[in-house]
Amino acid sequence: DALRQASLSSNVQVYSSSSVDSKGEITDSMQLRSSQLIESSEIISETIKDDILTLTIRAKINEPGDSCDFTAAQYRKKIAATLFQLQHPEHLGVVDYYNFDKGISTEILKRLSKTGNYLTREANDISLYETPSQAPFISKVTATDDTLLSQIALNRNVQYVISGVIRDLSAEIESDRSNYTSYLPSFNAFWGNQRKATKRNLVIDFFLHDTLTGELLSKTHYSHSVYDTNVIPEQTIAFGTKAFFDTPYGQLFDRILNLETANIQKLLSCRPFTMKVIDQKDGKLYLDAGISNKVRAGDVLTIYIPDKPGEVFGVTGSVDQFGSPKTSIKINQVYPAYSTAIAESGSFSNQDIINGFLIAW
Repeated sequence: DALRQASLSSNVQVYSSSSVDSKGEITDSMQLRSSQLIESSEIISETIKDDILTLTIRAKINEPGDSCDFTAAQYRKKIAATLFQLQHPEHLGVVDYYNFDKGISTEILKRLSKTGNYLTREANDISLYETPSQAPFISKVTATDDTLLSQIALNRNVQYVISGVIRDLSAEIESDRSNYTSYLPSFNAFWGNQRKATKRNLVIDFFLHDTLTGELLSKTHYSHSVYDTNVIPEQTIAFGTKAFFDTPYGQLFDRILNLETANIQKLLSCRPFTMKVIDQKDGKLYLDAGISNKVRAGDVLTIYIPDKPGEVFGVTGSVDQFGSPKTSIKINQVYPAYSTAIAESGSFSNQDIINGFLIAW
């Protein structure tokens, strides 16, 4: 409620409608809706008095020019992050930072979740790229690009997937400080010779896919270096911990993660939001999105039915194409994890609706 009030205080759209039933009785309804996006928020204080919780928050709200003015912007989109593979594992020593591969996905999901605009799913048990050097090309023996993404979408119930490859974590040793041979980097790292390094590189790529279409929506590349006498830690430090982010190397990672979080926010804020019909009973359609997705009674969505395999937005594979819209539905009841809706008249079968997607544009 605090987030809603903060959003409405910035910009409000009023929707009103009137309907006449068979007895001639008129029913009026009105909805207040904000087109503003809340980028981030934090709780300032909480008090309880007479069983009433009073909450004070601080929220950062997009300027009107940066917001979407259509329905898709209001919903919390479902997003997962997979394992971040190391292209050169030998760049890490025995006593060094660790847990980059799983920690990066966990940390970026945490930052996206704090914005209030996403439902996040861990998928750091999944390695999206068989050959990290060739990413973002997804190569699997038994699965095409879009099929692998579709499996993630099904198993994690998400539309968008973040992935990435860590290209370079190497440390550089000044030649006059090295007592060991320079052509045995793994040997030097094992015996701690890299602790004489004063420079460490960080090269990382982030990729964002839409599992519905197989599109690669974003590819961002970050290449930086840190100059410090302690670029190699004196003890093992896990990625994502306070001890890690207190180091110069961790502070560089922090800045990159903030930049990429902002990039994903900007890219997905106006992307279509999709739901699926999971069941229908007694004339009602049951949808896989509810209060947690910011779905509201009265929302109207369009049903698109896949009509044939083929090319979707330039992606050739087994993903089905979407034909013309078949009908629209209006949500009438909303629950925490799902909602119900009634379909308007249209050309579709029951099986079509179960297999189709509901898209808010």
